[in-house]
Amino acid sequence: MHKIFDNKDYIYFDMGNTLLDFHQGLTDDQKDLIGLNNMSSYLESLGIKISANECKSKFLDVLYSKFHLREAELIEIDVYEILRTFLDLRADQEDQLLKAFYRPYGDYINVHDGALDLLKVLKEQKKYIGIVSNCFLPAFIYQEIFKETGLDDYIEDYTFSYTYKIRKPNPELFKYAFKKPYEKCLMIGDGFKPDILGSNQLGVDSIWYNHKKRRQETAKHLKLTIESLRELI
Repeated sequence: MHKIFDNKDYIYFDMGNTLLDFHQGLTDDQKDLIGLNNMSSYLESLGIKISANECKSKFLDVLYSKFHLREAELIEIDVYEILRTFLDLRADQEDQLLKAFYRPYGDYINVHDGALDLLKVLKEQKKYIGIVSNCFLPAFIYQEIFKETGLDDYIEDYTFSYTYKIRKPNPELFKYAFKKPYEKCLMIGDGFKPDILGSNQLGVDSIWYNHKKRRQETAKHLKLTIESLRELI
C-alpha cells in the first residue's frame, strides 16, 4: 500500500467519478426517460393515473429548474417537497417512487478500476473508510447502489449532501464526516474544488484522482495527484 496512508487512520472517498461512474451506457436523458416511465408505472400500481410526461413537468423539470441553486448556494433541493405539490403519498411510497426514478442509473453503474481492490487493502490495514459526496437524492438510494456493487462491505459511514442540505466544498459537510484529529484523515476525490479545496479548509491532507487529466492544480494540503486508483495499492 502507498506510504501516503502511513499515520492516516480515516480514509474518505468521494462517490461519483471516484469510486462509481454513474454515466455509463445510456445517456442521462435516456435514463431520466426510463425513470419517469418507472414513476408512472409505480403510481399506476397505487391506483394513481399520472403519465410520464406529467411526472416530468411536475417533478423533474421543477427539480432541474432549481439545480443552479445547488452550485450557487451550495445547498440541496428538497425532492419530497416537490413531490408533495402534486401527490399525497405515504413516506414509504415516496421513497419507492424516488427509487423507481433512479433505478436506470443503478442498472448502468460502473465501479472504477482499482476501487474494490483499494478498499479491500485499506480494510485489511484496519483503516476507517467513509464516503463524503454531493448528491441530489436521499442517502438510501446511493447506499443501495453501494450494496449492489459490493462496495458497502468496506464502508464504515456515509455523509451525503442531501442529508444535511449542504454541499461540498462547504467545510461544514466535512465536519459531519471527518473524525478527529483531522491530521489522521485523508480525502480522495476527483473534484478539485469540492474534494481537495473543500477538505483542505479543515487542514485535511488529500489525494486528487485526476483520471480525466485536467489541468494540474496545487493546494496546500494536496499530497498526491494520481490518474488511477491502482497507483495507491
